[in-house]
Amino acid sequence: MRPELVPDSWLENYQLQRIQQSLFFIESSLDQPLSVDTLAQKVHWSRWQFQRVFQRETGTSVALYVRNLRLSNAAKLLITTDKRQLDIALECGFDSEIGFNKSFKNLYHCTPGSYRKRGLYTDLKQPLALSRPDKVVAKIEPKLLQIKIETQAAIRLYGIQGKFNGIFSKNENFEEVVPKIWQQLINITAIDRSDKHIGLIDLTNPKPSHNDIPYWACIQTDDTELQNKLDFIDIPEQHYAVLPYKGPGREMVKTLEWFILEWLPSSGYTGMYGYDLERYSLDIKPATPDLYMEYWVPVIPA
Repeated sequence: MRPELVPDSWLENYQLQRIQQSLFFIESSLDQPLSVDTLAQKVHWSRWQFQRVFQRETGTSVALYVRNLRLSNAAKLLITTDKRQLDIALECGFDSEIGFNKSFKNLYHCTPGSYRKRGLYTDLKQPLALSRPDKVVAKIEPKLLQIKIETQAAIRLYGIQGKFNGIFSKNENFEEVVPKIWQQLINITAIDRSDKHIGLIDLTNPKPSHNDIPYWACIQTDDTELQNKLDFIDIPEQHYAVLPYKGPGREMVKTLEWFILEWLPSSGYTGMYGYDLERYSLDIKPATPDLYMEYWVPVIPA
């Protein structure tokens, strides 16, 4: 096919596949020296072209992406093993404990020792994953997503409860029902930019159903006047896999389907029945064409 006849969509997917190849190589070689030149050679691009396309597709530089993955691996090892910090540093691709400590403090704002003592997963970045439309029933545009692992401390939320039919129900109605529940909350509380707005899906039932799933539109607030107007629910401390999402609200359900059916089974973590959380930006409009949110799924290491 002549270059002038190559569709833009074909070229974009081709470049995305090349970047995915480099991501696979990075993930398998984090304990080895990794240079931009080596990665560019792996996908048969020039150094300049590789850096340019990598930045465009991932939103970050090669060096920062590699560093953050190495530090996330190190953070997990600090909590889950009793290995010495020096051994962890070397295992995760750092040349010295001094360099490791400096990089770790820059990302996590504490020393490795303090992180280990605290014992909570914080911003454990997972390798970028490509949402593949050929791997799920619902067709979605392929894009690279970086899931992270977090520990959420126990919290009390205040809100309005309703019910919806889930994404695997024959009568799925999330997009139809959930905005109405949020509107009920907004009518009572108005929107206070100082409050945290969290959607909660109650999946604690030992015999779960795809229909009539409890959904809460919640705020996390210290305002006692608001608290007295609303019901409350207590959420225990839990590890979560966090899926970031930006785009049309109607596409979120399709991305979540990919996350549950494809990413989670091969992630090294196991999903648990519990409270799924939706953390929205300050402008809460679940049906908006330009939504930004994070979807938190309870997990434990597999």
